[in-house]
Amino acid sequence: MVWLTRFIRSRHGLDALLHSSSPRRLLNLAAAEYHRLRRDVEVPSAPYSLFVDPTNVCNLRCPFCATGAGELNRELRGLMPVPLFKKVIDEIGDRLYMVFLFNWGEPFLHSGICEMIRYAHERRIYTCVHTNFSLRWGEAGAEKIVDSGLSFLNVSADGVSQDVYSVYRRGGNIERVLGNVRALVEVKRRRRSSRPYLVWRYVAFKHNEHEIEPARKLAGELGVDEFRVIRGFVRDPAWRATGQYPNVTSQDMPETCGWLWRSIVINVDGGVGSCCYQRVQSDDFGSIRDSSLMSVWNNEQYRAARSYLARQQKRRRSVPAESEEEADIICARCPAVTSTLSYDESPAGAGESGPDVPIAGIRSAGG
Repeated sequence: MVWLTRFIRSRHGLDALLHSSSPRRLLNLAAAEYHRLRRDVEVPSAPYSLFVDPTNVCNLRCPFCATGAGELNRELRGLMPVPLFKKVIDEIGDRLYMVFLFNWGEPFLHSGICEMIRYAHERRIYTCVHTNFSLRWGEAGAEKIVDSGLSFLNVSADGVSQDVYSVYRRGGNIERVLGNVRALVEVKRRRRSSRPYLVWRYVAFKHNEHEIEPARKLAGELGVDEFRVIRGFVRDPAWRATGQYPNVTSQDMPETCGWLWRSIVINVDGGVGSCCYQRVQSDDFGSIRDSSLMSVWNNEQYRAARSYLARQQKRRRSVPAESEEEADIICARCPAVTSTLSYDESPAGAGESGPDVPIAGIRSAGG
C-alpha cells in the first residue's frame, strides 16, 4: 500500500516500526489507515502518533515564531503536569508508535522532560524532541538525555558564528549549543549508545546561507548523525533564502492531510488541537483534563472536522462548510487545506518547518 511505503520511508516511521511494533500497535495502525481511506467520521482506532507540548514557553525570541513573537493565544503559559502526560500514555500508549515531545516551546525548560521521555520509552514508544539547545545543560544533562532512552533529537542552529546565529535565534548562544552537542556526542560514545539519533537542522535564510557549508563541516567534526538544511518560513521577503533548499513537505496537502485520523495534539493545559498548526485556544477540540482522550477523539468537533475534510479531499478542492459546526472548526479556515498556503510563509508564523511527521501533515513550531 502507498501509505505504508511512505510511512516506512519517512524519517521516523521505519525506526518506529522496527523498535515499537506489537500486534496491537500494528492492528491499530492498519485500522487507522483503513478509516482514513474510507474517510470515516467516527474513528474507533486510536491515533498512532501523539504530539505533546511539555511547555509553551521558550528562552529565545525567534521573530517568525508565534511563541517568540508573543502571538501564542493560550491562557496557560507554563509547564504540562507530568501526571497529565502519563494519563495519556496510560490510555493509548499500547497503540502509539510515536510521541513527539515539542510544539510551541523549548522542551528542555521542563524539569520533568526526561521523566516523560522515559515513561514513553519504557513502553517501547518511539520518542522525538526538537530543541534549540541553547541552555545550561552540559554533560550532566546529556547523561539524563541518554538515560531517558530518547530515540531522536533535533537541534536547530542556524549559523556557526554568534553574529549570524543570533539574527534569528534571538537570545541564543551558539557556543552553548555546540557545547551541549559535544557533551551529548561524548556521552553517547562513552555509553556506546546509538540513541538519540542526533540531527543538526540548519534553517536557511538569506543572512545565513554563507555559513551552511562551515556548519556542515563542523557537524561532521562534532560527530552528529546527520546535518540537514531546510528553507525557513518567512513573513518578510527580505529574509528569503536565495538557494534551493527543501521545504517542510512535498505533499499536496488538500489530498493527503491525515491528522484527524492518525495524530493528536495535546497542549500544556490538556487542550486538544486538531494538528500542530493550531495555536488559538478557542480552536481546541476539547480537553483531556476531565475526560478520556478517546472520548474527545470522536466528539462533535472531531466528527465535524472529519466530515468537512473528507468532503474536501474527495472533491480535491476547497469546499464550503455545510453546517454551523463545520464553519466553526479550524480545518475550514486552514490555508494548507484550502490551498492558500505559500511555502514561503507559515500560517502559524513560525520560522522553521516541522518534524518530518510520517504521512501526518506539516507543521511549524519552535525548537
